[in-house]
Amino acid sequence: MEIKGKPEYCFEGDYLPLGKAIFENDAKKLTELLNRKLVPIDSVGEGGKSGKPTLLMYAVLIEKPDMVEVLLKHRANPKQECLLRNQMKLIDHTTGEEILYHEENPLNWSTRGIKNVSKAQKISGLLIDHGADINGFGLYYYSPLINAVMGHDGKESKEMVDFLLGKGADINAY
Repeated sequence: MEIKGKPEYCFEGDYLPLGKAIFENDAKKLTELLNRKLVPIDSVGEGGKSGKPTLLMYAVLIEKPDMVEVLLKHRANPKQECLLRNQMKLIDHTTGEEILYHEENPLNWSTRGIKNVSKAQKISGLLIDHGADINGFGLYYYSPLINAVMGHDGKESKEMVDFLLGKGADINAY
């Protein structure tokens, strides 16, 4: 999914002010809006799986650890999968049709997609501490541990792997 950062790309209606608070890293405003309970925290808007992220996934995608923490404290589900639009063209080898979307969860994205290791560790740690499945499977059925190896190079890869093992990742989960 192409995240241009701007919340207008991902949210509409009652979700837009929440997306703006996340984008602006405004914990006070986000908390105030969440306390109003205008929208379900784990929904991706009307119509269900829309190719847009949940609030938590958005905070992970734009690498806002403080917002991830606020959302988790308000009981955002760290296991909630999102249907995201693919950034590159993928073809289903069995049907020959283009695959427009894929399912992604916050932990697998944070271990693979966040290149800044300290941010990746902070966000991943928050997600794990709030119940994300450290040995669960994500895109292409890889665990967060495998995603950490694939998403980082050299020393950074080792740091992420050591971090996840320290959090209880099973080296045999793939």
